[in-house]
Amino acid sequence: MMIATSKSKERVKAGEVFTPATTVFEMILQPCIRDVISDLDKTVLDPACGQGQFSCTELFFKMFFNLDKLDDSNALRALYSLKAIDIRKDNVAECKKHLLETFDQAYYYLLGKPTSDELFYLAYCIVDNIVIQGDSLKMMQEWAAEESGQQKLF
Repeated sequence: MMIATSKSKERVKAGEVFTPATTVFEMILQPCIRDVISDLDKTVLDPACGQGQFSCTELFFKMFFNLDKLDDSNALRALYSLKAIDIRKDNVAECKKHLLETFDQAYYYLLGKPTSDELFYLAYCIVDNIVIQGDSLKMMQEWAAEESGQQKLF
């Protein structure tokens, strides 16, 4: 489930930030975040998903916190409740790959059986739609403007 980052020093200098796994766990297990992650119907947005460190960890814990009712449908609900955006095309591809791997591994680990071909295909379709490339700051401004009926600022 944990993702090894292999980014260059140039990308770090350009502003990319790589959060250590221990920090991801500490943040996700905070009570206010845990309450959201425990609810299959609450959406979690990662506005700068990178390779998917937060999104993958959130997926695992969403499935784990709902283990008592975890089945194919709820595993897909957990996956669908995540939304991830990144400005870099390569990060989006890596995040999608890591989310699918995490879904497959968490399903096996938590339910003790492999995902069926049909379930994996549905997970693939969901991941393809929930991880998108874009500038999240501009996108969130557009969403806010649409909700309030205002014009875009830039």
